Amino acid sequence: GMFMPWELPEILDPELVKEGWRTLDTMTCLTKSLGDVKTDHLKVSALEMQWYMKNQLLRDTDWASMAHSLEVRVPLVDVTLLQALCYRLSALSKQDLARTPRNPMPPEILSRSKTGFSVPVREWMIGENGGSGERGLRGWAKRVYKKIVDIN
Repeated sequence: GMFMPWELPEILDPELVKEGWRTLDTMTCLTKSLGDVKTDHLKVSALEMQWYMKNQLLRDTDWASMAHSLEVRVPLVDVTLLQALCYRLSALSKQDLARTPRNPMPPEILSRSKTGFSVPVREWMIGENGGSGERGLRGWAKRVYKKIVDIN
């Protein structure tokens, strides 16, 4: 999403926003996705896997890998494997997992800072025209919205 929930009534018809919130019923969906998960740590993991990883991280990984003609396979996304290992994995850190191969990664790789990446959609969409200076995609979304409103 581009905007926080409380910002939507400023952009859209407030009644439409309320109906959208009722239809989405976010808290019920989040609660259902937890099933019978007991610990807070596993609840966070379950929510991340079902909402953030599936909808954002895997898409970004696919985009970044395909840009370099690579096919990325994420073994811990395999449902059968994850079900068999989930309670054991919950006690392991990323460092523990990185040390499990027969030939572990060198310490300089394991101890380096995260670098992250982003998908440059905003830059693709505005191209040479320059941006609004707003962080992320908000400025771009506002420009598109203004164009639509001006057309109608």
